[in-house]
Amino acid sequence: MRATVIVPTYDHGPLIEHSVGSALAQTEEDIEVLIVGDGVPDAARPAIERVVASDPRIRFLDNPKGPGHGFRHRDEAIRQARSENILYLSDDDVWTPDHVELLCVALEKADFVASLPFGMTGKVVRLKYPHDLADPGWRELLLEEESLISLSLIGHRRSLYLELETGWRRDDTEYTEVWREFAVHTKRMATVARPTAAILSATKRTEMSEDTRVAEIAEVARLLANPAGRLDLLEQLFEHEVHRWARLTLRLRTAKARRDRPAKREKRQRRREASS
Repeated sequence: MRATVIVPTYDHGPLIEHSVGSALAQTEEDIEVLIVGDGVPDAARPAIERVVASDPRIRFLDNPKGPGHGFRHRDEAIRQARSENILYLSDDDVWTPDHVELLCVALEKADFVASLPFGMTGKVVRLKYPHDLADPGWRELLLEEESLISLSLIGHRRSLYLELETGWRRDDTEYTEVWREFAVHTKRMATVARPTAAILSATKRTEMSEDTRVAEIAEVARLLANPAGRLDLLEQLFEHEVHRWARLTLRLRTAKARRDRPAKREKRQRRREASS
């Protein structure tokens, strides 16, 4: 089996049908999907039951509510996994069809990898936390618990996870502590320099109704599922990043000009004195 996809869930109901649907539509079909429940309420169960019934590659691990985000249930799921490659998918995010294939190829040479995101807030498409995990500086950021990489981007070897002292066996909600522990033990990290996951952050959507969120994730899933839709999102992302970097470059050049201004004045004064 090429990969195990772990989908933690609590109460996102019908959103999970689109999230898991993007995992089932991968170019790499040799996968299993473990939906890892954390005290799933009755209202969210029908959507999960429909998803499980739709494909024999899916299993639902129906756990009671755990402390924090139910991290310990993820540890149990990894120990049940039938693949060496472990990937994660949040129940309200969506993958491009080549996500699993690209991360599995990267995991042939590395043991902890991540792709890049379509960070989506309203109508804005951007890169959220762009990174290069092959750069030692990024390992340092992970070790210092200063870097937050979205869960849906991550892939790692199961054997690496089993080396961790704590891993997901914790009762808090701090992802950065988990990534730090991976950074301590990993031999080689890598970034797949392609945006392969749309991150639809729940914290940015607290005012949205469930119907609105379902409509949004359905539209994003539709766009990511076809080449024309993906190209449209990439063009929007590129346009946003060009404007963002133009503003950043302007601020840096302005700050440099202000910093260099006294030295330039002094240089001009010396030239005037020498010519007089």
